[in-house]
Amino acid sequence: MKQIVIAYVQYQLYFHPLSKYPGPKLWAITKILYNWHTLRGTAAARFCELHSKYGDVVRFAPNSLSYTAPEAWGEVQGPYVEGKKHMEMDMAIFGGKFTMTGALQMQVNTTSVGEDHRRLRARLMRPLSAKAVASQERILAQYASDFITGLLKELNHEPGTADMAKWFSMATFDVTSDLTFGKPFGCLQTGEEHRWIAAVFGAFKALPILRVIREAPGVTILGHFALHMLPQSVKQKWYDHFDYAFNLVEERLKDPQKRKDFVYYLTDTTENQLSRDEIKEGAAQIVMAGSEPVAMLLTGIVFYLSRDPEMCQRLTSEIRSSFAKREDMTLARLSELLYLNAVIREGLRILPPAADIFPRIIPPDGEYIMGDFLPAGVRYEISDADMAANSFMLEQTHVGIPTLAASHSTRNFNQPGRFIPERWMDGQGWTDPGMKASQPFGQGHRSCIGKNLAYAELRLFLAYFLWEFDLMPVPRDEEWTQRCRVWVGWEKVPLPCPLSPRQAETSPS
Repeated sequence: MKQIVIAYVQYQLYFHPLSKYPGPKLWAITKILYNWHTLRGTAAARFCELHSKYGDVVRFAPNSLSYTAPEAWGEVQGPYVEGKKHMEMDMAIFGGKFTMTGALQMQVNTTSVGEDHRRLRARLMRPLSAKAVASQERILAQYASDFITGLLKELNHEPGTADMAKWFSMATFDVTSDLTFGKPFGCLQTGEEHRWIAAVFGAFKALPILRVIREAPGVTILGHFALHMLPQSVKQKWYDHFDYAFNLVEERLKDPQKRKDFVYYLTDTTENQLSRDEIKEGAAQIVMAGSEPVAMLLTGIVFYLSRDPEMCQRLTSEIRSSFAKREDMTLARLSELLYLNAVIREGLRILPPAADIFPRIIPPDGEYIMGDFLPAGVRYEISDADMAANSFMLEQTHVGIPTLAASHSTRNFNQPGRFIPERWMDGQGWTDPGMKASQPFGQGHRSCIGKNLAYAELRLFLAYFLWEFDLMPVPRDEEWTQRCRVWVGWEKVPLPCPLSPRQAETSPS
């Protein structure tokens, strides 16, 4: 056995097809370290450190490479040029039959492939198109108004401190639940977080744990029964999340023509009809993908604004000088505010919603990535005199882009750790070598189709917030982002912010 271990280690370090790529040697030998960081929520941050040390390409597991060069997006995720082979996600890692119902998931980064993916994606794109989102502007504006009303109530219309992480979570959750099921949960009105918010993040946290579980030999044949291998607390939140969603779908389907919410579009029978289980899975995924990522980004932007009074004042002035009253803020007019959109774009760079890595599989005949040929996988033989027969193992080759690391690379951005909206504005004297490395919504046929809705929420909530409140500076030495971890999506921590309602300002005597 000792000889087998030594031979395995030597093979991985010196003879494996990926052995020429830089990276920590222990990570090249075993996937245990990568999985350990994944389970701790520190993998995204660790990728930043690895790429800072080893360069644009890092071998982070025996059969896996990560890339941070801007050109890697097209090479790995598409859209693929003519002659480029299609690379899919690994179903054993990202889902397969591990859903609650066994139906294929509908979320963009899903397990569904081929015609199923196209069918599910086409159905979901309809309520998330620019035109469809614009038609929901009245509802979005109402929730932005409720958000302000709730904050003012908590502060008693006086200067005070509010946890913006909590309030943005309640806001995006109310929006997403209403747009999906036609039924809000009233978080903004009560000022209390619904139990489903904790369940949504629990479902997020379950995903990387499931990925590690799915890689165990033989686990994939268990289907959704593998969920029982989750830690009890995480498993309960996973079940709670889907129970909430499935029950609301059943209730909503009793009145299929109630309103043109997301479920209405999912149940449309004109074309590409979905099964009931696909509708349930799709609705649950919409709530998961549409609430917490936007809340995290809004919270992060407010954090950076609170650390830079000059930047905050510039954005506040742009918003307040562009409108006579709050009701004049439309999605169309907000999209024209240059600094507002630059702040949002910089937020998407420095805190990308999906900050983790989502590997693709090299196709059967291999493929060229960044000029180097990569084999589909490695079949190697383990021999031992005491063994009755030889054993063979096939490793698939995975390639991916760690989104956070690509956005924080000094080879792509000057001073990547600083929040600098001007880098996204023309004529500001700022030039970064690898702007295209920041792809917060992904790229290719699995890119996030919720981009239009996300931008609408970001613009409205941020503009309403800075119209009504003066954001007070906070100590610059408190690094809130370092306390947030990543389990596919971010786990944000409370962000107490000192606020002063504009009504509380007094005119100089």
